[in-house]
Amino acid sequence: MSHPQPEQGHLRPKRTFNRWVQNPVLEDYALRYAPKSFRRWGEWTVMNSALGGIAYMADFAIGGSVVLTYGFANAMTAILVVAAMIFLTGIPIAYYSAKHNIDMDLLTRGAGFGYYGSTLASLVYASFTFIYFSLEGSVMAQALQEFFHIPLAIGYLICSLVVIPLVMFGMTALSKLQMITQPVWLVLMLGPFVAIALQDPSVFSHWMQFGGASASGSHFTPLEFGLAA
Repeated sequence: MSHPQPEQGHLRPKRTFNRWVQNPVLEDYALRYAPKSFRRWGEWTVMNSALGGIAYMADFAIGGSVVLTYGFANAMTAILVVAAMIFLTGIPIAYYSAKHNIDMDLLTRGAGFGYYGSTLASLVYASFTFIYFSLEGSVMAQALQEFFHIPLAIGYLICSLVVIPLVMFGMTALSKLQMITQPVWLVLMLGPFVAIALQDPSVFSHWMQFGGASASGSHFTPLEFGLAA
């Protein structure tokens, strides 16, 4: 026995995620325009936080690993080229995000990724964040082990827990912390280069001739440049 079909006007739409986006109760600024009142930080605060965001100790380790693997010439060229690509790609993203008060996820939606595509992009961002946090935590835990002789497992736990209150208090608290710690970070980052320049400046020229594990030694090769990039 056949059942009567419902009228076309009473059919439930299959795609309901637009209702989530338009729900004013859900304060998910990644899915729509962010209110201007939410943007209460000045340019200096944003720049200061961004500088802290690229100051990963893991980045120094990754750069050193690239040099050891592909040599100075290939590594330095790859780092400069990729940095320029990231910078040029980031200009329109940062410009339109700031101009229209929108988040990266909404930009991906507008670029044609769709709602599900932007959700997948958020998953990629989150995965990268977890990877970087784990690398950074491992570096910090090893530092605690070397300096304070804290067991590595306990160091991992400490480094995982100490970041929670910083995240809970948000960007304002993080910016204040960075204002205090970044001068120390700059001194510690630049100090070794100053010390080397005073003690033995010839080390810099030797470093520029360093070939690492590269098959071409200290020479530039397109293949290893591509792998380094």
